[in-house]
Order: sequence, then C-alpha cells, then structure tokens
Amino acid sequence: HKFAKRNLLESHPRIRVSPVDVRGAWDIPGVRRLRRAIGEFGPDILHVHLARAAQLAAPIGRRLGVPVIAK
Repeated sequence: HKFAKRNLLESHPRIRVSPVDVRGAWDIPGVRRLRRAIGEFGPDILHVHLARAAQLAAPIGRRLGVPVIAK
C-alpha cells in the first residue's frame, strides 16, 4: 500500500512497516497473516486506523496482551 510519508516510517529504527492485505474478519487467511506479523514483531502497542482495522486488531491485541489504539 502506498502513502506519501512511508519512507519516514520505514527509516525509523523502532517502527516496522508490514502491510498485510486483509479484506475483513471473514478473510481467515488474511487475519492469520496479520496475527502472525504482529506476533513475530512483538509490539508494545498496536496503532490502527478506522473501524475495520480496530475490529481486527482488538482480539489480536487482547490475546497477546498488547494495547490497541484506534483512530
């Protein structure tokens, strides 16, 4: 996915940009990819945007004990 200032995020030493294509909660393989990406990285927080991202991230955050911040 493209966004204007992606290079600033990717160059930050404590930020990992890992786009994961998930079409919705019904996209089981996509949800698994998202859960695996989050689990492998081991973040301190999950910062997500929009309702769908929050709905997908909240259960993963709860399972991993990671707070989810949704905007």
